[in-house]
Amino acid sequence: MFLPGYGKTIIKHLLVWIFFFQGQVEAEIEALGFDRLAIYRPGVLLVDRQESRPGEWLARKFFGAVSAVCSTSMSIPIQAVAKAMVSNTLLQPEQKAEILENKDIFSLGKVKENK
Repeated sequence: MFLPGYGKTIIKHLLVWIFFFQGQVEAEIEALGFDRLAIYRPGVLLVDRQESRPGEWLARKFFGAVSAVCSTSMSIPIQAVAKAMVSNTLLQPEQKAEILENKDIFSLGKVKENK
């Protein structure tokens, strides 16, 4: 949607709604009472895809270059996410529910890689 002069306002409100619904969904899932719950919040997923939108392609290229300098910033290879999920499944966390941000996911994926 493009409305001249309203772009920043729309994006700001859209982000507020996205974070609101994300938090709401996470809270409702946690209320289901699973024995263990891990919520993963990776950054931009670095993966070569067959189908891609130009903006996604550009973001992956940009964040891929940035990740070469600062690997835990805002992007992560999908292999690291998969390794982190498997590694985290084998761990016994202190908390019943945990939220893993990009840096946490990267650390878990890296630990598994070094073993």
